[in-house]
Amino acid sequence: MALNNNVKNNRQIINGQICPYCNCKTERVSGSDIYTESIKYNNYIFIRCVMNKDHYVGTYATGRSLGRLADKALRKIKMETHLIFDSLWKSENALFSSRKKAYGWLSNQLNLPPKLTHIGMFDIEQCKQVILICEAIRKDQQLEK
Repeated sequence: MALNNNVKNNRQIINGQICPYCNCKTERVSGSDIYTESIKYNNYIFIRCVMNKDHYVGTYATGRSLGRLADKALRKIKMETHLIFDSLWKSENALFSSRKKAYGWLSNQLNLPPKLTHIGMFDIEQCKQVILICEAIRKDQQLEK
């Protein structure tokens, strides 16, 4: 679900205060509330929709949301997007020397303000767009060799 024209609502979605699917409040929960069969994430804090427990997002150590809440499909494509995008700055033959430079480039490619350019904030369509852009630049890089 893409963000809408309501700036306050968009800010609340990006900050994990409102579920973008249900348009309802969220709650902070422990990792054990999300991953009941694994202790790996017990010490982490998540933000979860109060109406649908499948809509959630992780948080930074500060407790700030890593982005918008995501359902299973969005979490899956975000992981795929990170794999290809992160290779642009993390791999041995990286195109960018840092994460910040890679996100700056992506910001220009998507015509988004840098403040709103983060995979954690993207919806499925934006993730698909990032994958296409990254695949194209990788292909161009291969042709130049």
